[in-house]
Amino acid sequence: MAEESITEIVDIPTWASAVPGEGNSPALQHEDIDEAIRSPFVFDETINAKISLWTGDYTNLQVDGLANPTNESLDKKTPLSTRLHSRAGPALADECSTAITNGGCKTGEVKVTGGHKLPARWVVHTVGPKYNVRYRTAAESALFNCYRGVLYTTKEKEMTTIAIPVINSIPRGYPAEEASHIACRATRRYLEKHGETIDRVVFCVEDVDLSYYKEQLCMYFPRSRAEEAWGRSNLPGDIGNEDGEPVIEERKIRIMTKPVIEGQEKEDGDESSDDDAAARWNEAGGFASMSGDHDQQRQQALKQKAPESSVNVTMRKYQRWLQKARQSDLSKVTACNILRTDGVDSMGRRILSFVGRNYTNSIDADMALCYFISTMDPVVNKDYVIVYYHTLVTSENQPSMSLMKQLYQITDQRYKENLKAIYVIHPTVWSKMFSWLYTTFNLGDVSKKIQNISMLRDLFTRNLFDADQLSVPDFVVDHDKRIHKSTYSMQPNHPQVTSDDL
Repeated sequence: MAEESITEIVDIPTWASAVPGEGNSPALQHEDIDEAIRSPFVFDETINAKISLWTGDYTNLQVDGLANPTNESLDKKTPLSTRLHSRAGPALADECSTAITNGGCKTGEVKVTGGHKLPARWVVHTVGPKYNVRYRTAAESALFNCYRGVLYTTKEKEMTTIAIPVINSIPRGYPAEEASHIACRATRRYLEKHGETIDRVVFCVEDVDLSYYKEQLCMYFPRSRAEEAWGRSNLPGDIGNEDGEPVIEERKIRIMTKPVIEGQEKEDGDESSDDDAAARWNEAGGFASMSGDHDQQRQQALKQKAPESSVNVTMRKYQRWLQKARQSDLSKVTACNILRTDGVDSMGRRILSFVGRNYTNSIDADMALCYFISTMDPVVNKDYVIVYYHTLVTSENQPSMSLMKQLYQITDQRYKENLKAIYVIHPTVWSKMFSWLYTTFNLGDVSKKIQNISMLRDLFTRNLFDADQLSVPDFVVDHDKRIHKSTYSMQPNHPQVTSDDL
């Protein structure tokens, strides 16, 4: 049997070594460029040296990790995955089966297995989204999470080289050009923040995607100031947030760095001078403006400004916590798998699943707050629902009232306005749950948004969720079968609820 070929990473040219203009950008002259105009993705030779574009058989690459686009069962049959499994040997399929037994892999998530007989040490499996134009934003976020998950896995596993094929797929209907923007943008932003941890990211593409990647790489990884200027003029309207994640522009929160409120004293470090303040006061009428009942005028002004001041304070407080969350190591809390996004419900609203039993009061309160905020922030910009698994929850799994009160105080209005429904699975001591939910979301009509679900089957027979959009924990399924044993046995012709079916 002939020995299979191996391609070493040093034999693959970097994007930095390619001549500007060889992609789909014009070979502009430097003197034609306005130096004052810079792209959000600036020319950076160091970052470009970490990128490669590859059209060969990626199973030949001798890299630390290979990304593998797959399905929720890690057994997707495509030419790419067939080559991967054929070269890796049967041990890879066996390890994938074990991963499925331990919870599987949901849309937008990643699972890591060994490379076995591959030249690569690791295989990073990820599940791309199904594309529906009605739920475009959800698909964009899920695809971004795939790329982000793959890239952050390299850091966790200390990989210095990773090969990433096109994660979106034609059978799942994702537009290739839109997907390439997300792939390039997510990778660029990751390298800007964590480039010191990785030496090479190889985009592995087929001929059908090659032209898109050549063009997008010129935009997100310009190889000259001229190419940067060309890329800036051709970037799409949505270039994502600081991580490259797609955002909805009209729902972004705009926060003033230092809002000016009438009657508020100058803070320390304010750059405006006393002379400037005096000039503004004189322009407003000086002493003449103090005529009439000054105390009454001041009280009226405070009443008018108080709501604005309160909103600004809340937003500034929230942004500080969000920044803290992004800078904190949340790996221990994240490992508990308390809160996760689970696709969309039957009305296209994002799903947040809260597994009550996975929470414990031993978790540091600040880290818990950071975890909740970092997980929920990308979701609450639009309509969303919460599925709360109250199954087997004890007093040890109940977040303290002080923690919930603090979470309510620092979250902004999006959390309350965009929450459309709360599904409580296996409710027990409802007075505690009601108190917790009311404190957290401050919903005057909370009773109209809460739906108690005593039997899992009701989630699907009421057409609330599609089975492939909601991943129910195995222990919840087992508990449901146990407490509804008689109901199940009385309906032998009705399909039994299993974790695979759900």
